[in-house]
Amino acid sequence: MKPFGAKEFKNIVYKKIKNINDDDLYFSQTLDGYSITYKPEYPNTSKKDFCIYSDISGNITISGNIKTTTGVNRFKSLDEFEKGEII
Repeated sequence: MKPFGAKEFKNIVYKKIKNINDDDLYFSQTLDGYSITYKPEYPNTSKKDFCIYSDISGNITISGNIKTTTGVNRFKSLDEFEKGEII
C-alpha cells in the first residue's frame, strides 16, 4: 500500500461522493488518520449524516447513511475505495 496525505484523501473522497454540498463536509486530521464527515443539518444530527475514516494503515471505514456501489463499508486502501473494491 502506498502512503497518502490529507489532500489526496480529500480529493478522492470528494470525487466519490459527488452531488453533496461541500459546505456540509467537515474534514479532520488526527495522529492516527483522517476523516470526512457529512452533516447537512449541523450542529444537529440527522439520518443523512455519515463519516468516512482512514487510519494510518490506509484502511477506510464508512459509517452512517451512505451507499457504496458494493454495499460494503470497509476498504483495504484508498485505491480500493476509489475503485469500489472491497475487503
